Amino acid sequence: MHFKWFKIQSSSLATHRNFHLIIFGFILIFLQNIRAQTIKIEYQQKFENIAVEFNQQYDLLIADSLSIYLQKKTSGHNGIKGSDNNEILLFKNNGVDNKNYYINYQTDFYFSEEYYGEQLVIKEKDSLVYGKWQLIDSTRTINKYRCKLAKKKFRGRIYYAWYTDDIPTNFGPWKLVGLPGLLLKAYDEKKEFQLNAIKISRLEQADSSILNQFISKEHFVKQKIYSIQEFRDKLQDHRTIILNRISNTLPKGSNINSIKMDCEDCGDGLETY
Repeated sequence: MHFKWFKIQSSSLATHRNFHLIIFGFILIFLQNIRAQTIKIEYQQKFENIAVEFNQQYDLLIADSLSIYLQKKTSGHNGIKGSDNNEILLFKNNGVDNKNYYINYQTDFYFSEEYYGEQLVIKEKDSLVYGKWQLIDSTRTINKYRCKLAKKKFRGRIYYAWYTDDIPTNFGPWKLVGLPGLLLKAYDEKKEFQLNAIKISRLEQADSSILNQFISKEHFVKQKIYSIQEFRDKLQDHRTIILNRISNTLPKGSNINSIKMDCEDCGDGLETY
């Protein structure tokens, strides 16, 4: 009788243990989902080619219904390469707060950057930003996270992204969104663009306050929203004005070739359209 009683008790304990394991599993999944919706990821973003070099830091703030990729304070020179004699062509940050951001509402995507001294807000083409990634059968470990590889063509460049589904979210840095997990590393085929996650933490009150400013789209009501084509046209207008000013300072008979957005030799833009 004692032996049978022990068997029953052992079975009961096993069932009880399994029940707790199941509950623990549900709690873990719940915490992972919460974690994915309330985190801040710090990224180091670099773009460099023959003409320019940019080294910048961004914070990706992820909430329930939106994310914002916000440029942090930077210092030093970022911009067109050249000697000190060409400082007029350099973009000096000098530790000033940057206003550049990329905001993802999952159905709408906006970004705002300063161009030629003017802050512009542009609405992206959803079909391109949220376009499908090609998932590749390859894995590696990054910062203790098991990551998978994906590939996507976007505006003239082919991007590779390493992401982890240990942190499930379709939000991401810059315009690299729509993956089934958090992006930790990305680069384009030529390695001109490189992006690396350097720290993951929970949102603080200050971060939440920033997000709250964008939860309502009232932020955009009083601003002109440019389409991608309007944005490109405006940049071309600015470049034409600058070229005309330079031309006026040159000796008679001198000629400057017009700079176009799709110029093959310009090499000064992240997106080649």
